[in-house]
Amino acid sequence: MADSRDAPPKKNFLIRWSRALGDAIAGTPAFLKYYRLAILGAAIYVFTFPNFLWTKTTLWPLAFIALAPMLAMADRAQTAKAAFKVGLVSGFFANLGKLYWLLHTIHHYGHFPLPAAILVLALLCLTIGSFWGVAFWANWSMSKRGGFSIWITFPLAWMLLEWWMTVAMGIGFPWLAIGHALIGWLPLAQIADVIGGMSLSLPVAFGNVVAYEAWRAARAERPNYPVKQAAGLIAVLLVFLVYGLVRMGQIDKQMEAGETIKVGMLQGNIDQNEKWSEGNRVKTLRIYRRQAEEVKEKGAELILMPETALPFWQTQGKRLSRPVRAFLSKIDRWMLVAVPTRVPNEDDPKWPYKYNSAGLVSPDGKIVTWYNKHRLVPFGEYLPFKKIAIPLVTWLKTFEPLEDLRFSAGFYPGEEYVVFDYPRGRFGIAICYEVIYPSIVRTVALPGVAFMTTITNDAWFGDTSAPHQHWDQVRMRAIELRRYFARSANTGISGIIDANGRTLSQTGTYVAKTAVGDVRTMQTQSIFLRFGEWFLHLCVLACFGLLLA
Repeated sequence: MADSRDAPPKKNFLIRWSRALGDAIAGTPAFLKYYRLAILGAAIYVFTFPNFLWTKTTLWPLAFIALAPMLAMADRAQTAKAAFKVGLVSGFFANLGKLYWLLHTIHHYGHFPLPAAILVLALLCLTIGSFWGVAFWANWSMSKRGGFSIWITFPLAWMLLEWWMTVAMGIGFPWLAIGHALIGWLPLAQIADVIGGMSLSLPVAFGNVVAYEAWRAARAERPNYPVKQAAGLIAVLLVFLVYGLVRMGQIDKQMEAGETIKVGMLQGNIDQNEKWSEGNRVKTLRIYRRQAEEVKEKGAELILMPETALPFWQTQGKRLSRPVRAFLSKIDRWMLVAVPTRVPNEDDPKWPYKYNSAGLVSPDGKIVTWYNKHRLVPFGEYLPFKKIAIPLVTWLKTFEPLEDLRFSAGFYPGEEYVVFDYPRGRFGIAICYEVIYPSIVRTVALPGVAFMTTITNDAWFGDTSAPHQHWDQVRMRAIELRRYFARSANTGISGIIDANGRTLSQTGTYVAKTAVGDVRTMQTQSIFLRFGEWFLHLCVLACFGLLLA
């Protein structure tokens, strides 16, 4: 055996990958040429959702072809590692386009210099891209190594990705599963009340296999078009369509039979940078007081305000602070008050527990119930992986360009899911991006709620497509649970969504406005509400089974 010192030195791993990433960012011709299909698919994928060119409409049918170019490249890969790289690049560019608005959040509110903010966004998209890489690796392993048909393996691998996006590293970020594109044509999305919105990704992924195989057949000398598979997909979509039309009619009748509650939603349009400044706190109270009086005059019985709308800390278990009590005086309505709260820490009184909370206040100004937000925003509301993150943040702040960095607000996650006992119908709440997690919203609704509410502060995202993407995910939750949703957002979109996912009313973004609309109480229990994401979990188990076979 030759002496190892005589062998040519291996390139350092970090050097090789930093050069590869550098090539990607620089967009060298070689990189673009090699991964052109992956990048093409990523571009198509972006336009299936509200995006940076148009925010209110989507080209949802593109979802059925967006993954096909990526699959075409991955299917030609000679190794599982090569397939993983295709998924990594595809996921990186797809999420860079879909989540571009995070750059505004990181730069404007995190106080990162623009180059550093771009790097942080790139690292986030690279992380999500690695999850896509695992899905493409799984597909290659099942189809090439395991010998199973790509008609089965790719849809199952994609379902593995959708599941992993909800649980990854204890954080998860299931922002817009590709199946959510079907919200663009409501009848097709109605079966979400059976299988869940995440599981709509299965037929969409299958459709991409049809598109890929059709493209491959068109390039062959003797075309063998996937006619049977295409017919099968059309048949499934027709079943979805018929089910959706019938089910929407049934739900319409149930909604007509429900009790009507007039809900008022406040939208203060408060600048995030000015919200907590001493001179603007009283101004904020006045804005919301004026809006509350406005919706009261329009007949609102229940009033919602946006997430952490009132910039005054409250202590749970004690009377509301004087400014908040003054705010509530003479409103004489049931109100959902959104404030940051503290709970005494018996072990260390100097450091109370802090929560992002919403409290139901009775017309006489007394708190009935507090709900503390469970799923917090990483880095914005809490620091994940504190043993690593805290020393890293401390070190970063030693550099002059980064000394103003802002991270966690130090909130704690809530421990219990709470239902508000409003006299005319129990209701649940999802605060901010809790609503993108189907399992969380289902858990809130499971005890038996008549309708749902959600409050948020989308000012963090700027005037981008994010509020519209966020709104569409609320529509999917409404279908899954068969419940009305009333939504109050600081900068919009505020409004009401019915139990079929229809938008009944909505405000614009970045305007100070109020909305008043009718919510109807519902008692039906959808299959999804009773059994959760049973179909998604079956698909994940099947995927693991094929990987281990």
